[in-house]
Amino acid sequence: MSEIVRSVVSRFRGFFVERRYAPRVAVRLPFSLSTQAADSRRQLQFNGNTLDISANGLGLLFKSIRIDTYYLIKDGRPLSLVLELPSGPVRMLVTPVRYEKLGDSESSCAHLIGATITSMSDADRQRYLAYILRRLRIKTVSI
Repeated sequence: MSEIVRSVVSRFRGFFVERRYAPRVAVRLPFSLSTQAADSRRQLQFNGNTLDISANGLGLLFKSIRIDTYYLIKDGRPLSLVLELPSGPVRMLVTPVRYEKLGDSESSCAHLIGATITSMSDADRQRYLAYILRRLRIKTVSI
C-alpha cells in the first residue's frame, strides 16, 4: 500500500511545490555506488545511470536497490559514488533523500533515488560543476 501512496504523492508533488534549488541537467551518465554491508565486512556495489544532475544532487536510476537482504536506501548513511564524466571519474559522497519505484512490471522495473551531494574533493567539484555549466550553456543556446 505504501508504494501506491508514494507513487501518487510523487506524481502530484510537481504541481504544488518545486523543491529544487539548483538547475538540473538531464543527462545519462554511468555511475557505481558502493557501501559497506551493515551485517558484514564486504563491500556492496550498485551500478546505474543518472537521470539528471545538479550542483547539489543527482537523480540516480537503478535496476535494483537491493543486494541479498541489504536495501540501499534503508539506513540513510552517506554512500560512496563514482560518476563517469567524459573527462574522467568524479568521486563523491551522497546521501539518499528520496525514492520512487518506476514502471509497473518487475521485468522492466527501475528505481529512482534522489541523492544530495554530501562531500567531494575540490578538484572533483571543479570538474563536476564545469561539466554542468557547459551542459546548461548548450541547453540555453539550443532553446
